[in-house]
Amino acid sequence: MYWKDSFFDALFPIDERVISVPYCLKRPSYREEYLDRLIPNRKKANVELALKILEENIPNKVYKYRTFSEYSLTNFRNDTIWITNPKNFNDPFDSISIDSDISLKEIHDKWDDSVKQMAIDDESKDVYRDIHEKFNSIIGQEALEKISEVIKWATTERTQHTFKVACLSETNASVLMWSHYSNDHKGFCIEYNGQEIYNNELIKKRFLPVKYIDENEKQIPISALALDYPGLYAVLCKANIWSYEKEWRICFGIEENLKPSNIQLPKSTGVYIGAKMLGEHRKTIIDIAKTKNIPIYQEVLEFSSRSISFERIM
Repeated sequence: MYWKDSFFDALFPIDERVISVPYCLKRPSYREEYLDRLIPNRKKANVELALKILEENIPNKVYKYRTFSEYSLTNFRNDTIWITNPKNFNDPFDSISIDSDISLKEIHDKWDDSVKQMAIDDESKDVYRDIHEKFNSIIGQEALEKISEVIKWATTERTQHTFKVACLSETNASVLMWSHYSNDHKGFCIEYNGQEIYNNELIKKRFLPVKYIDENEKQIPISALALDYPGLYAVLCKANIWSYEKEWRICFGIEENLKPSNIQLPKSTGVYIGAKMLGEHRKTIIDIAKTKNIPIYQEVLEFSSRSISFERIM
């Protein structure tokens, strides 16, 4: 089994029984007693195993493709990277949490079930029955419809707005990446040591691989993950059409309460200049790289093979 499959299986165990529980009736991961009682012996994440697999497979080098701008030059000089909401990324489906629509009938039925399960003795049954009757009398159809809309948002777009993410790549030799993210080969690409990023005090355990899902593969709803790591699975899964990016992500969850901002990375270990970069821009990149005392490479377009290579110039 490919190591990423083993990693995802350990960190995000799929328990089909959890899917049947509407999102609105689940508790956050820090209060798991409800799900444990509802689904005895449910599958849970094996974080220790997942981290062991991850640490054995951190890439030696990762890369950040950049256009030439004052903003990207500042990031290059300072070894910083921007973290922001996936909602701002170019893939409109990035970090969407796939879940079945939850009908009002399901909400009502699950409310009934939860009341019955929480009622242990006759006295408790009377109390919960009273709560149930008051709930039905106070919450009308219009309110239930609004609740349903909120739940739908919570199970689809929530992760797009709550996570903060920065993106890097395992490869510096993707023609598409140079075209899309480095201004048609007029930009540059910064190299970093993957191990140093993973072991960075701020980033450690937040540097994770992206899993690419086949278009025909059934996407796993977030509710199947028992909310051990709510939303993170969605942030780390992308459609297979993006697999050429070979992406790794630095992910900060809602609990860390970070705003979009630049975060500090370890010192870069090299820079690659685009084959079509303007001469004056090229000089600027070289000057910055010299002050950082890092290797400088030039992208070379190999027309015979429609590929790219690099030659070190300093």
